[in-house]
Amino acid sequence: METSLILEPNTVLDRIQRKSNLSSFAMLVLASYWKDSLLLTKKNWTLLVPTNAVLGSLVLNDSLSMQEKDSLVASYIVDGKLSTIAITKAIGYRQGVYAVPNMLGEILQFSKIDMDLVLQAKGTAYAITSSDIVAQNGIVHVIDTLQIQ
Repeated sequence: METSLILEPNTVLDRIQRKSNLSSFAMLVLASYWKDSLLLTKKNWTLLVPTNAVLGSLVLNDSLSMQEKDSLVASYIVDGKLSTIAITKAIGYRQGVYAVPNMLGEILQFSKIDMDLVLQAKGTAYAITSSDIVAQNGIVHVIDTLQIQ
């Protein structure tokens, strides 16, 4: 018998599950310990959610341990609620780069290329393709591979 999780409306996890291009990350969250944290509405989170294309077949890999799934999810989460306006202002105040730690303590760097907001993580650049998806317990930004033209 298949069971489904009943989500609190308007949480960051609810917002992710409503977007078909984010289904891989949603499945990863639901298979991790982060599921309960992202359902709580008392804490604010910023999620930098990779599209299905960015994650590829990684989520479908059953060989990932719970700890690996948790670490992967945590690498895309920042404590607090960061809107693109707040990020853009911080970039301006900090000579073009705004660095924040993810939940693993790794540094994520935001910058701008022309008018586009860019995220650098572990040596990879991502374009923020959809931003400021607001939820009760945070905000979601969608990231995809950066196409430099």
